[in-house]
This record gives sequence, C-alpha cells and structure tokens, in this order.
Amino acid sequence: MTNSGIYTNSPGQDQVLRPYTVHMGTASSIRIAVPYFTRASEILQAAARGARIELLVGLNRSTDPSALRSVLNSPNCLVRYFTDRYHAKVFLFDGVAMLGSANLTGGGMASNREATLVLDQPGDEERILELELFFAQVWDSAEVLTPQILKQFKDAWDKSSRLGNPDAPFQMLRSVEPPTVLSGSGRKSAQQYVLSGLQKLIYGEYRPAFAEVSDVLRELGLRRPEFVGFDPSVETNRFLNWVRLEHAVGEASWQEAQQRPEKDRRYLVRELATQWVSTMNTHIPDDYFQLLTELRTVMGTPESIRASNHDQLARALICVHAFKQQLRFTLGGEEALPTKFWQMNHGDLQRVQNSLINLVHGTDDFAERICAVLYDERYKLGAFGRFCTLELVGTLKPEQVPPINGRMAKALRFLGFNVRPS
Repeated sequence: MTNSGIYTNSPGQDQVLRPYTVHMGTASSIRIAVPYFTRASEILQAAARGARIELLVGLNRSTDPSALRSVLNSPNCLVRYFTDRYHAKVFLFDGVAMLGSANLTGGGMASNREATLVLDQPGDEERILELELFFAQVWDSAEVLTPQILKQFKDAWDKSSRLGNPDAPFQMLRSVEPPTVLSGSGRKSAQQYVLSGLQKLIYGEYRPAFAEVSDVLRELGLRRPEFVGFDPSVETNRFLNWVRLEHAVGEASWQEAQQRPEKDRRYLVRELATQWVSTMNTHIPDDYFQLLTELRTVMGTPESIRASNHDQLARALICVHAFKQQLRFTLGGEEALPTKFWQMNHGDLQRVQNSLINLVHGTDDFAERICAVLYDERYKLGAFGRFCTLELVGTLKPEQVPPINGRMAKALRFLGFNVRPS
C-alpha cells in the first residue's frame, strides 16, 4: 500500500483494488455504498467466510443485475437501493474506511483513473465515525432490494440495451432517493413508509436471525425424532418457542438482553440446542403435528382454500399460534374464536378466501402482501395481525419468510439478535 493512503489506479501498484481486497478478506462487518455495482466476487467470498455485508447500490444502467442477484442469494448479505440522486462511494471495514470516486466495478477498482483515500491511521477515528453515521443515514432511507424489485430492474436493464434512449426503461421503477437539501426529496407516502418498514423488519432482522439459528441446528446434525419428514424451519420454530418458555422467562429477560456478536450467539444456540434434543419438556402441544397437517391440507394450494368453508378456514387458522393467542381476549375460549373472526370479517367467505390466497400464494413481494392484509380494503382481515401473517406463510412457505411470531421474536432477542419483537 502507498504511504499516503491515496489510491488513483496509476501505472504501478496503487490500484484501489489492493486495499479493497485486503480488507474484504479480513473484516467481519462490511458496509458498502456505491451508485454503480458490477463486481461481486469479493463480497461472495467474504460472505462465505461469515462476514456480514450491507450493500447499498444504485439501480441504473451501470449496475449489473446478475451481480446483484448473486449477492442477494448469498447468506449474510443485505442489499438496499436508490434509483436517483445518490453518488457517494463509501466502504467501511471494521473501523477502516475508504472514500473517493471509485465505484465497485472493474473500472473503479483498477482500470479507471480514480482518487480514493483509505482512513486507517491514528487520528482518523473521528472522520471514520462521521462516515459510519453517514452510511447509517443513507442506509435507513434506502429501500430493501427484494426478488420482485430485482426482476423489475433486470427487465428495465435488458430493455435499455435495445433502445435509443437507454434511461427510459428505468422510469418504470418507483423512485427512491436519499434525503437531501432539495425540498421533498426522499419523502414517502404513509403506505410506502409502512411497506418499507415491513421489508426492513422481515429481510433485515427476522430472516437473517432465523436463518442463523437454523444454520446452527443444521450444523449440529441433531434433530428431535418428532420432526423427521418436516421442513427444518418447523423445528427451528418450536426450538425458539421452547427457548422463550424455558429460558427467556419474564419480560425483562428479553427486554434487557444485550446484543451479542455472532460467535457468542452461535455458542449460546449450540448450548441450548443440546438441551433441546434431549429435553422431556418440549412445550409442543399434543395435537401440534395433527394441526400442522390440517393447516397444510386447508391452506396448501389456492384450490384448497377456495374449496374450504367458514368452519374449515377458521379451524385451520387456529393452528397458527399467533392467531390462537387471541383466545386470551376472547370470551368463550377456542369455540368462540371462529365466531369472533367471522364477525370481524362480516361473514364474507369469498373475500377471506381471496385475502388468504393472495397472502399465501400471491406473487408480489411478501411484505406487500402483508400490507394488503393489514391495510388494503380489498384484502384487509380483521383479527389477523402482522405475526399471524408471518407465521402462517412461514409455516407453509419457509423459503419466503421464517414462521416468526411474537414469542419467537422475543426468544431471538434473548439470544442476542437485534430484532424488534413487536
């Protein structure tokens, strides 16, 4: 590396690629914000060794959708985006920062003439902190890149290469801008704000945390015999339920729990999982697997939902723990809950069927389908909150979203994850 810490891709040995690859190979926390992105190889390698990566990119004709797809599909990677008005290039690695003109592209790293400064010396701490705060601000105002948004972007990107006006196809994407001094820049509607919050909660908190716990259970190779033949997510769900009831007892146990680094979280999960596979007190209801089978029979396909009557749909929903929890507030207990549900939904069987079909089997982004059930008058369901939607779809389609409910979220907090339980 040069003594000055400035890299310009001059002839010789000061390519921006040099410090970038060094820190990508060692850092445990990596945060990158660039408007142009085509180079994914170092990110994939870092993710494979366990580093946590937050990548913020611009969706434009200079960003490669295939590179984005590879990162989006990689574990330990979170991706957010802007469509306009973002030009800063910031790289953060465990207390080291790179700042300058270089995008995360082949040209930016090696072949274009750039000017990039590496901050890694005593006395740089205040400047690095300012860059970390800047990244936190733009990261919070960016939107989550979902598979559906990536598909829209790829369609626009493919179309732009065939048109005389290469920028026109990108106008199909909803504008996402960082807040600036310009009036109204970055302002969201109430519906966009709710959707953005849900996407960040699901993709940024619940799914990575649930996946880490599942990964530890898989690494141990230990499974309770009751769960053989079921998707591993079902056992992770019940394991977290057991953690909450056996170890995270009382509200203070999770409210006051400190966030833990990944290695400490994994150690604690391994300790508790060893107890889980041998315990006699699993807190699994006697009829749990029967209810799980009933839920899949009724909700497994759009056709099965359409063929179900009032009673069958309500009984299937009672299989969802978050839905059944409403018994605490329902006079008459379990027998009265279906009546309450249908009263709050005006007895409209077809409308409830449409809502459940869209929620479980729809093709829109999952967070958008949650918003529909919670806020859209066409699909809104009474007596059916956010955790009901998460647990229902997560049980039936765990590849989309983990089967999280409030009890599991509190268990994750107890284990040291930074998740919001409510």
